[in-house]
Amino acid sequence: MSPIFLFSYRALNHFLWVDIGEVWANMLHVIYAELVNKYGWSPASRSNPDGREGNVVWMHLFIDSFAIQPCGPTCKSIPFFQ
Repeated sequence: MSPIFLFSYRALNHFLWVDIGEVWANMLHVIYAELVNKYGWSPASRSNPDGREGNVVWMHLFIDSFAIQPCGPTCKSIPFFQ
């Protein structure tokens, strides 16, 4: 498993957006990999969004999360970082 976890954000001594992006990218990748490992991968995910494979489920979760995200998100708008 990757040594970068969401908890590593709190351990940072300086505030860099690159570090935050690295944590979020790693988190998204780990979730994607776990969903694909558990539910499989669909090569037809671009033409058939009704599948139950891991890559299709991940894309639905990712796109659906835009509806609950504020228009200008900041670290202060995310409860974990407060």
